[in-house]
Amino acid sequence: MILDARRGARADVYDAKTCRMVKNVVWLNDETAQWGRYVLPPLGRELAIEVVQEERITIYPSRRLVIFNEFDDSEPAARQETTGDHAWG
Repeated sequence: MILDARRGARADVYDAKTCRMVKNVVWLNDETAQWGRYVLPPLGRELAIEVVQEERITIYPSRRLVIFNEFDDSEPAARQETTGDHAWG
């Protein structure tokens, strides 16, 4: 699915790796896991769009929500526990 803000598509976009909202998103494509953002400040009179490649893009249309690099619990790497010293013991 392709969402394009220039055609009126709106959604809140978050990156699961950084736990932050992503801003300046112009378009995104979940099939190719790519998205475009405005390069700020504008270059001359034209706005430039930078294309960014992610590992995964998940779109939840009914929630108007997009998540980059969402963890999949069924993947073994997502279920591995880290070993190390923790404050809780």
